[in-house]
Parts: sequence; C-alpha cells; structure tokens
Amino acid sequence: MSLVKERYKNCVFLVTCFLSFSVMATETLEEKTKKLEKFLNEKIVELIAVDENYNLQNQDIEVTIETKKIKKIPDSIDEIEDIELINVNRFNNSFKADIKINNGSDDYYHQEIQGKYREMVHVPVLKKRMQTGYIIEHDDIEHIKMDAKKLSHEIVSTKEELVGKTPKLAIAAMVPIKRTIIGAVSVINKKDQVTVKYKKANLEITMTGTAIDSGAIGDSIRVQNPRSEQVVSGTIESERVVVIH
Repeated sequence: MSLVKERYKNCVFLVTCFLSFSVMATETLEEKTKKLEKFLNEKIVELIAVDENYNLQNQDIEVTIETKKIKKIPDSIDEIEDIELINVNRFNNSFKADIKINNGSDDYYHQEIQGKYREMVHVPVLKKRMQTGYIIEHDDIEHIKMDAKKLSHEIVSTKEELVGKTPKLAIAAMVPIKRTIIGAVSVINKKDQVTVKYKKANLEITMTGTAIDSGAIGDSIRVQNPRSEQVVSGTIESERVVVIH
C-alpha cells in the first residue's frame, strides 16, 4: 500500500513539473514575441521615416506588427541580420517588410512581416476640466498624440489658439478641443454701461450707452441710447468701448 502511495506522489510530482514547464515555456514565447514586436516597431518606424518615396520624413509614426502572422519567432533579436521594407500603402496605412534571420552558422531564412502604421500629431489639451468664464493660460495646457487621420479642421491644433481664450462650454480634461467651444474673453457683458464713439473723418462724438449683447474685442454688438432708446450697432474697440463708423 505504501508503495502505491509513493508511486502516486511521484506521478503527481512529475505532472506538476510538466505543467510548470509548460507555463514557463508559454511565458518565454510571449516574452520573445513582445521583444521582437518592440524591436521591429522601432526599426520599421526608422525605415518608413527616412525613405523619401513615402514622404513621411519628420513625421511621428506609430507601428503595429501583426505578430500572429509571423510563422517562426526567432529565439533572440540578435538573430535578425537585416530588415528590408517592401511596400508602404498610404491609402490603408499598411506596410510589408522582409526580415533576414540567422538560423545558425551561415544558414539564413527570410520571413515576411506586415502591419499597420499611423501618422501621429500632437494636439493641445487642457490638463484639468475647465468651466466657462475661466481664461486659459500656458500652464493649463499640455499635448497628447492623436491619429492624424482623425484630426479634423474643427479641432484646435496649436497652443496659441487656446491661450487667452475662454470656454463657451465646460471642457473635459485631456481630450481634443473643438474650435467652436472656445472664444475670446468678453470685455463687454450684456447690460454693461459702455462708451460709444462715433468716428467719421476728423469728427468724433462720444456718448454713453447700455450694451444689449456681450462680446470680445473685434465683435459687433448692439448698444442702446438710454435717453432716446435708439439702438445702434458697433465694434468693440477695447474694454467697455464701442466704435460706430
């Protein structure tokens, strides 16, 4: 009976060792795949970026390798002797490349790899959520990467477009910002008492009026004469100053 128990223990031990080895082998393969993918990503980005045929110089490019289609994963990236870019398709942002792998001594084999690439752009975003009425400053802004194909003309693309502006609606943190939801800071608000200047040639007449609209410098607003109740339109020249030409 004790002999049976001993054999049972030995069997359990062997099975445990076998399973442990299998897990370790799987983990090793995953690690090799990740290292290979990282290495190939860097090399493909370099090849695409420097090749004048694809007109992608000075572009920020991100690459995804279709590792599942690689038939044989090299034991080490040191086995890779050369990488040649075969084709780059700018219509669907795909590429093909050939890698030359040393299989031992002077024995080599070639393997085709393929994947996708994305041209990235850096767009300004707000570090934290911002409400209306707040004036955006340099320190409120940082940049994130965005797929160039997803960047529309509606999205703010430069930091200068944000600085000194104010949100028309609350803006979430770390997301691309539409131009339609930011505006210049209002220097005149509705019902403000403003100075109205009428300018023509060498003639200038000044009066006081009540703003019917709010606006920033350069905006056109309506102003009412409190005595005659006549409404005129003019352009905001500066803080609380409207000019009628």
